[in-house]
Amino acid sequence: MSIPAFQIQEMDLGRTRNGYGITIYMGNPNLLHRNQTVRIREISKGTSHTWLAGEAAGNYQPWGYPFNWRSLGTKLCDGPNSFGQPAWGGGHLLRADGNVTFISDQASPRILQTLAKAPPVATPDQTAVPDRRFTIGSYSWKHIELQSDPQDKQQYMVRVLRSPAGRPLKIFFYATKRFTPEELEYPKLNIAVLRFKTHIGPQTEIASTLKDTTLAKETTPAQFQASVKLLQKIQQQLPRRETSH
Repeated sequence: MSIPAFQIQEMDLGRTRNGYGITIYMGNPNLLHRNQTVRIREISKGTSHTWLAGEAAGNYQPWGYPFNWRSLGTKLCDGPNSFGQPAWGGGHLLRADGNVTFISDQASPRILQTLAKAPPVATPDQTAVPDRRFTIGSYSWKHIELQSDPQDKQQYMVRVLRSPAGRPLKIFFYATKRFTPEELEYPKLNIAVLRFKTHIGPQTEIASTLKDTTLAKETTPAQFQASVKLLQKIQQQLPRRETSH
């Protein structure tokens, strides 16, 4: 899922081929690294002189990826492994005190070096990241509501990950609350929380799998069979082996 409030306007980064949303933000490896928590008192130069995160120039990663950090370097907009956006002539850095500063790509390397070396300084082992690149493209999620009684308190749906060409790649089955007409009038009351039920792969026996869920008890036999047939039709289009990354 991509959250519009946390994306740069008019910049669609796509998704990974596993359907994860992409973030443009990457962290300071001296503060955000593996196997250690950094406390405020350890930021000895002060939070206003220490950067926390910035806008990456390229080689983006998914939201929640546990190694989402990179070195600040000595120049912004200097290739996909740097920070900044060339169209802006620089980039924004979030400081540890919560303030955001725009830094030009013409800024002195000394400024960036000072920020990059602000203590604490993590060890190479702490900041090491896997040699991994994500396949990113116009992958999309399609939501399909399954048949059920409109009076029931919950409804059932599947999310189907589709390739840029529109081919189904993954199927996930969920249950969620069914909102009343009154609740639908108030956006703050109708935030859907999807409760994961099961993953449907190319070899999944759909009818028996669904019988083990509450869908079988809360729908009529005709509705249940309609859901089975729908999912079987989608399943037939899945690749025989599901991909990762």
